[in-house]
Amino acid sequence: MPAAVRVTQHDLCRARCVCGKVHVAGQPEQVSQAAVSYGPVLRGWGLYLLVRQHLPVERAAELLRELTGRVLSTG
Repeated sequence: MPAAVRVTQHDLCRARCVCGKVHVAGQPEQVSQAAVSYGPVLRGWGLYLLVRQHLPVERAAELLRELTGRVLSTG
C-alpha cells in the first residue's frame, strides 16, 4: 500500500483592475516559485536516494512513485 501523501494546490487569483493594471495574489512563503514543488520530506528522501544510495534519477523517481503512488517529475 502506498504511503499517505498530502497534496496541496495553491491557486493564485489574477484580476484586472478598472485602471487596466493586472493584480496577482501572492504565493505563500514556504512554496517554491516553480510550477510544481515537493515538500521537505519528499525532497529529503529524493536527495538521500540520489546522494547516499547513488541511485540514478529515474530509479529514485520510480521508487518514490511506488512508495507514494504519485508520479514525480525527474526534473
